Amino acid sequence: MNTEEMMKENNKNEFLQKLQILTLALSLKENNQRVASPVFYNSLYATYIKMLENDDDESFIDIENQSKVIDSLKRSMDFYSSDHPSFLQKIIEKMTNNDPTDFMLFQNLNNLDKDGNNLQHDCGWIVYKRENDLFVVQVDRKEKFGVGQVSYARIPITKAACLSELFFLKLNVQNSDEFSLFHGIKSISAGFQEIPVLNNIVKKGMDNPVSALEDIFKILVFHYIADIFSLNTTDRIKSLWHGANIQLTIQIRESLLAAIKTDNHIWNEQFDYIFDYYLYQTGNIGINAVLPSNKNNEWLDSLKKSFNSDPYILALMSSDGKILDIDEELLKKNLVLTIIPLNVLYDRELPLVSSIELMNTLYHDGIMITIYEDRLTMIKNPIAKEMNQRFLSRLQERYQEINKEMKRRIIKNQPEELTLESNSYSLVQLGTNIVSTNDSSLVQTEIMKQQKKHVFSRNIDMLALTLSLKSNDDINCFPGIYDLLFSTYIKMIKNDQEDFFIDKQRQPNIIESLQRTIEIYKRTNIEDLHNIFLNLKNNDPTDFLLCPAYFHMLDPKEGGHICGLTIYKRDNELIIMQVDKESFFESGAVSYVKAPLKNIQELSQIIFSAREFFDFKPYGILRKIEAISHKFKAISSIKLAHQTTGNCGIIEIEATLRLILFHCKKDIFALQTCDRITPKWGRDSQDSATIEMKVRFVEAMKGTDQEWNENFDYVLGYYLYRKKQSIKWGEAQLSIHKDYWYTSIRHLYSNDLYIVEILNRGGMIPADFDVSLKEKMIELVGKAGILLNREIKAVGLSELYKEIRENTYELELLKGRLSFLKIPVAKELLDYYIARIMIKNIEIKKEISRRIGIEPKESTCQLMEHLPIISATASVQSPQLASPTSQRTTGTMIPVSNRFISMIDQVKQVSEAKNQRLVSKQVKCNVQNTWTK
Repeated sequence: MNTEEMMKENNKNEFLQKLQILTLALSLKENNQRVASPVFYNSLYATYIKMLENDDDESFIDIENQSKVIDSLKRSMDFYSSDHPSFLQKIIEKMTNNDPTDFMLFQNLNNLDKDGNNLQHDCGWIVYKRENDLFVVQVDRKEKFGVGQVSYARIPITKAACLSELFFLKLNVQNSDEFSLFHGIKSISAGFQEIPVLNNIVKKGMDNPVSALEDIFKILVFHYIADIFSLNTTDRIKSLWHGANIQLTIQIRESLLAAIKTDNHIWNEQFDYIFDYYLYQTGNIGINAVLPSNKNNEWLDSLKKSFNSDPYILALMSSDGKILDIDEELLKKNLVLTIIPLNVLYDRELPLVSSIELMNTLYHDGIMITIYEDRLTMIKNPIAKEMNQRFLSRLQERYQEINKEMKRRIIKNQPEELTLESNSYSLVQLGTNIVSTNDSSLVQTEIMKQQKKHVFSRNIDMLALTLSLKSNDDINCFPGIYDLLFSTYIKMIKNDQEDFFIDKQRQPNIIESLQRTIEIYKRTNIEDLHNIFLNLKNNDPTDFLLCPAYFHMLDPKEGGHICGLTIYKRDNELIIMQVDKESFFESGAVSYVKAPLKNIQELSQIIFSAREFFDFKPYGILRKIEAISHKFKAISSIKLAHQTTGNCGIIEIEATLRLILFHCKKDIFALQTCDRITPKWGRDSQDSATIEMKVRFVEAMKGTDQEWNENFDYVLGYYLYRKKQSIKWGEAQLSIHKDYWYTSIRHLYSNDLYIVEILNRGGMIPADFDVSLKEKMIELVGKAGILLNREIKAVGLSELYKEIRENTYELELLKGRLSFLKIPVAKELLDYYIARIMIKNIEIKKEISRRIGIEPKESTCQLMEHLPIISATASVQSPQLASPTSQRTTGTMIPVSNRFISMIDQVKQVSEAKNQRLVSKQVKCNVQNTWTK
């Protein structure tokens, strides 16, 4: 290799080292080379030295002592090139006593597995001379040593040679034994002493040689300000990198960036390009304010993945810092490696891939697309922009291909009468007349019978969701169910003769606006939507378009969510109001944006494409709306209660309608910030307005089929039962009881055999309480001698006590429900169910009595002490109940034993968190996980 080639190679190596230091410091990639070279450490230490030399503002160390700290860093840097432990021993012996600027620091690689498996992590060490002894500080962000993140060992100065040899032999080496350096230091000292008050200033996360040096640097800078060996456990510590002050942290990172930069302007542009990823991660740049406030692991992992798949970054990794044009061959190769073709990704044809796998890919690709779309607006380098655009286009192609397959599956599984073009509500109106009377057409009769059965099931599902008796457990009913829902809203308002919802003069306008929502699901031309927006009346609160909007969130465990969007024309601008009781978009329960009329076409495209709920990109529709307007502005004056059930598909739309009608009485966009308003149905002074609304909704559902109507009232009885007790408690007590009480009622509903029967019969009420129903009830409770699906003799004694308690509580609930039953056969069924539980309790008591005689070592009282206490004031988190919909569509009833055990077990732990918003936010739509049902 000639001199020129050698210079080029050295130049390239220098650039790549700086690139690696920056990416590791910003936690943008994993460390793929655990054992770093002395050359790398020289470059790393030189960067920190330069950072101190540039510190004119004394952000780290005052100018007077900067040179001393720099000298210590240089000595530490030189140690990595030394060839004998005596080098370190001489330095230690000459160190100044009790001087925080005189130190030696190191990074060390430790094995985590006693079996020698390759599971290493990096940590840091600082050596001071203090009180004529050696104080060795260990800094470990992962706390793997069992002595906190920061601890120290005191070593006699006479053992300086031993310590020097330990560092020389163990430093930066993958040792075969676990924590070899740690145990070596421990063996020549009195052991490590934790400094617990320093634990919060070292950030947990990825570890690498760069992060280890950063952690050490934090501690030594802090030790310069305050003696870390004399801290009290009550001291409150803040460091330069304190997590609560993100702007200060960014300034520190900017100091590191400045130290990495050179006189080479081309290199500096590349370093700025990388630093923009960090700024985007922190939320300092970007168009979406919600992303940095949701920095969960999925989001951060996706950001790292986007960085490591960035074609421009990949090109930089194999360059000398100069990219003058696009290497087409390299770009194509990288695109194939980072965006794996579907046949390679799944190793089989797309139709053979499970829906769960497809959903996971859609979710992760959706986040990646979001990141690349955001970042494209920030990239200034034309070559980088073109390469990122090519990556994005290829990723979008894969996303659309999977999305198309998912859409095909979902539409295929939807019943014919519930496709977007159908009018399911007309089937409701037909009632029993839906069945063909043509005796010669048995097939057609059976088809119509099944259609009626399915439409009745959809009605019951919609009603149960409206009454918060179940959660969104079947996404296939959305958005098809909105035809039925909005038709019911329209009829409900038409039936309003008392001006409960809106005065008669404005009722036609509201009805016409609601009719538009039904129409948008039938339109095939985007221009129709464009004309709707164009023709909205200016400053008319009765003229609007209400649109259910589905969006995914960043965390896959949170799944998807549905909110309500309302579009008005106000002051010759478009107003898009968002109603989300859960405030998942971090803009309050009610918020809005303003968009100029010139953006009608873009808004039409957004709403048109969002009708089918197939967008899996995080906050997709809301981000698109912000892109043509501005960030959603909260109307903080309006307060809405959080969901209790995870029924956002209906309840958020209902809340939106409530806001729309309230806006007709009081301008919500003109509310003062000091106002505190919770919009209610009906007139402000009307008591129990919500109950009145639900009753009117049920009346609007009714048609010519009297049995259907009675069944709707039967379901309403659950709601009235729940509300009666809630009103009796009052607001103060209800805040304690609510989750517990709602869960109990939902559980009763989900295991109601009568509901299962009428769903299987298409809404027909059983003629009488016959033998077959009795057999089902016996099977549900358990035959004689059977408990918890096994012989009662095999059930543990503690389980027997627990079961009898749960049964007793359930009996109280069931007896309270009896007065709400008007259908004779339903009442007979419930009476028999109560009797069977009472018989089962007697059977359990007999078994307990027999058992106590056999097992006298533990008394009844002692056993009872170990059981959970049922408290009337307890608060319970909703358990994962069996899906009533999934049970009913198959025409079977899953036997349920010990139905309330899981619920009661969670009473104490959840009651503590009752008043925290987190509990509310855990009750979600669960949309994502149900697409595949």
